[in-house]
Amino acid sequence: MRKADRLFQLVNLIRVHQPISAERLASRIGVSVRSIYRYIDDLSFSGIPIYGTAGVGYALDADFEMPPLTLNRLELDALMLGMEMLSACADNDLSAAARMLLSKISASIVHHQVDPSTAKIRHLEPLLPRRVAIWQPFEMPSKTLRR
Repeated sequence: MRKADRLFQLVNLIRVHQPISAERLASRIGVSVRSIYRYIDDLSFSGIPIYGTAGVGYALDADFEMPPLTLNRLELDALMLGMEMLSACADNDLSAAARMLLSKISASIVHHQVDPSTAKIRHLEPLLPRRVAIWQPFEMPSKTLRR
């Protein structure tokens, strides 16, 4: 993961879980506590209003607003795939909302970044285990079906 991604993830974690300790941040991001201290310094020098209290943890200033949401390719693929699945199998209201969200997301992204058809295939394959099921239907006890 790039440093910029870790810094953004750090700000999001502090925003959602404030106050949060450096130890908890380190375990969530997968870096050392010392790295968290360096990242906090980097963010503070960049103008992000992060405040630390000994024994309590880090918090953001109440007036701080995050920039618009940014998603990496995998997150965007997951969101698009999830909305497509929801639009296909939910009730009318939820299905319509999922389709509307899909159209808004599609309109706001650069189209050459995401190919929805390959995203579907790439992310559906692990969900489809290749198992053989053998069963005997109740109507035909003498026949065994293999699928």
